[in-house]
Amino acid sequence: MASSVEGVTARRVALEALARIDDDGAYANLVLSAVLDRNDADLSSEDRGFLTDLVYGTVRRRRACDHLVDRFLTSDPPPAARRALRLGAYQLAFRNDLPDYAVVSATVAAAPKRFRGLVNAVLRRVATAPVEFPDDATRLSYPDWIVERLVGQIWATTHALSLSRRWTCSPGPLASRWLHLCDLALAVGRRIADAGPVIGSLICARSPGREGDGHGRRTGAHGSLRLHQLRAGLSRR
Repeated sequence: MASSVEGVTARRVALEALARIDDDGAYANLVLSAVLDRNDADLSSEDRGFLTDLVYGTVRRRRACDHLVDRFLTSDPPPAARRALRLGAYQLAFRNDLPDYAVVSATVAAAPKRFRGLVNAVLRRVATAPVEFPDDATRLSYPDWIVERLVGQIWATTHALSLSRRWTCSPGPLASRWLHLCDLALAVGRRIADAGPVIGSLICARSPGREGDGHGRRTGAHGSLRLHQLRAGLSRR
């Protein structure tokens, strides 16, 4: 793992990819493929794997990383500094195989020169402070509304199952269907931490080109794929 820990080049290329994703709205997989090809001669196979994890991990854990560094910032830093801070926070909080001192040193070296003092100071604080999050949405790096909706649907399904059991002396077809749906909902909840950003499209499929609902969410004919729709489907079997 030595080349990954010491790999300033891999981190610098990761920052290049993150800049394309942030500034141009480019897709992470396409950007990553391009930067890997362009820097092929400078990266070992180990560094390529490390770089891939840095990019996907920092994008996936963006909200969590921002929270970890914002505790030690008095104002919003420039985008280039923010990217370096996110990159360092991801390694410190979610890559337990990398020594903190090496993460800070290599990430600072990969950051733009004019921001290295800031990146060094903040990442040192992040490295020594407890990793704490105010809520599950921040910890899992999901928008609040996705977690709230999922939790609400799981609660509603569990409550309905409880009622069906009260009115059913034996586990008949209806109770069995509720049980199946409850198990499905709980399984989704257990897997949310490991799922990728695509979870949003699975929980709430958004139809492009439709008016929003006033909360920054789009609705439409192919709108929310809610668990109660699955519930309705089960009840018709």
